[in-house]
Amino acid sequence: LEDVRIPAFFADDLLVRYYKKSAWPTLIAGPKGTRSGLHRDTHDLAFWMAVFVGRKRWRIFLLEDYALDPHFLPDRNGFAFDPFAPDLWSLPGLRRARVYEHILTPGQLLYIPSGAPHAAINLDDTITISANYLDTRGLDLHLGRTCQQDLWRESKLCWFHTAAFQNHKPTPTEELSELTFFEYAGASGAASWCEAFLPELRGRSEKRPELGRCVDTVSEYCATKA
Repeated sequence: LEDVRIPAFFADDLLVRYYKKSAWPTLIAGPKGTRSGLHRDTHDLAFWMAVFVGRKRWRIFLLEDYALDPHFLPDRNGFAFDPFAPDLWSLPGLRRARVYEHILTPGQLLYIPSGAPHAAINLDDTITISANYLDTRGLDLHLGRTCQQDLWRESKLCWFHTAAFQNHKPTPTEELSELTFFEYAGASGAASWCEAFLPELRGRSEKRPELGRCVDTVSEYCATKA
């Protein structure tokens, strides 16, 4: 964690400042051949991903690509076709879709705009970090579009934090700077991060037992930082 740096572009993130439900960025390890289906991220949020190890093949569509609309699954915020091998004979309307493709390699960072459908395949065993992102420039889209959808309307991210989001004074672009992982999380260093995050993670694991292995990993790390 000491080696992780958050690019200056993402330093003024409203989610990290005010939405404490999730911990970003997330470390993701994926075996070769694993993949995601075509989807939009939670709450149609933008996100970024940086690759440390391996290659990931991406396919990305525009937010307003209407050729995808007949295949949208609103209860899952996903789509009912394979973006890497679409059946264009059965689904001829997809011929009108515009797809962007990129193979993300170590040292590269990819940004996915708000609501853009996307999918990825691991071409190798991969290690990446990724985080959702929201700043004041994306707030109108978040409140005016995303939070009007049935799937998200009752979410706390659509009402509980609205005042804090709207009252936030953005940092001038010229003053943004790269952050350490701990600075990004609002901590002064590893020890203070462990003091705050480990009890929170243990509490989550009581409701979600699958997080137990994360508790063990973080506990082992934090034992070296006491």
